[in-house]
Amino acid sequence: GAEYVLNTSNADFLEKLKSAIKAVQPTIFFDALGGGELPVQVLNEMPAYSHLYCYGGLAGAEYSLGLGPLLFGHKQVRGFWLNEQMVNATHEENAEDIKFVLEDLCSE
Repeated sequence: GAEYVLNTSNADFLEKLKSAIKAVQPTIFFDALGGGELPVQVLNEMPAYSHLYCYGGLAGAEYSLGLGPLLFGHKQVRGFWLNEQMVNATHEENAEDIKFVLEDLCSE
């Protein structure tokens, strides 16, 4: 089971989100929404030098991100279209990329 399960519909969602991020200290966030308030709220609570990777546009909205987290928190927002990247890469490059992501996700 998951240690943290959050529901954006609950009144205490932001409070629980902040508490979970403080406890876990994640530095990578993969965002399929591609906009709206939630990804920005998550990134704002993450520790310095965190990365938000946008790979989708389900929200149909733009990010509304202030400069503070980027300039003073050394945070980064990156976008990628996975299908394009994988089609244009060799099998070896894809294997290397997958290994890199897995190692990064599993590191403490």
